[in-house]
Amino acid sequence: RSRGRGGDADVDRVMHQSRREQEERETARMETEMRRVQDESRRAQEDRERLRVERETKAVQESSRLQAEREAKRRMDEETARVQEATRREYEAEERARREAEQVVQRREAEASRAILAAQEAEYQASLQADQEREEAARRAAEAVEKAEREEEEARREEERSAAAAQQDKASFVASCLAKANKLVPTEPAGGAEGACDVMMMMPLTGERVRRKFLATDPVTGVLAVATVWCCGKASEEGADEEQWVSLLRAGLRVKMSFG
Repeated sequence: RSRGRGGDADVDRVMHQSRREQEERETARMETEMRRVQDESRRAQEDRERLRVERETKAVQESSRLQAEREAKRRMDEETARVQEATRREYEAEERARREAEQVVQRREAEASRAILAAQEAEYQASLQADQEREEAARRAAEAVEKAEREEEEARREEERSAAAAQQDKASFVASCLAKANKLVPTEPAGGAEGACDVMMMMPLTGERVRRKFLATDPVTGVLAVATVWCCGKASEEGADEEQWVSLLRAGLRVKMSFG
């Protein structure tokens, strides 16, 4: 789960870096476009100023020419009319050029605005999609974690059930061995009784020595029954390795005996 959260954090950082780089590129593009529009506007202004200066210059020249050629008023009037007509046409041409230039600037500004809005909309949609993908990934990760935890809990419970069943089997086996052995344990004779003998048994696993009296007529199964009862007691002690004692009982006891 820690690795899963670390992976989600890495994805968030990468997406954030990508959005920031995209914003920086868009800002640079917008600045370039604005500078281009400003340059065009400045050039149009310079053209208008140049035309204004030209008109003023021509007006001065025309005034000088009229003053110098008073005698030739008819020709001057004709020339003046011609110049005025030319000036009017030039002015109309200049006005058309100015309007066309303004329309071009306005059209480009509108296109730039539309491009900016389109880029912002695309960025918003990309961000929205990224958010949705992150939410979907987080949901799937949470479902995976929940499923893993559920499976882990089921496995733990199954293990506990198996362990409890195994423990119950071992306890039942030990109880069965103890019940069978108790039926075979002979009565211990009193000291000095006729036919009584001391038997020293070396118990398995621990090597402990157990002394008990038996009658010479008691079968060997009685001795083994006593050893079995002792082993069952050891298996039932707190902290004992029950599995080891149960394995020993299942395999059959081997007890070393000496007679006194």
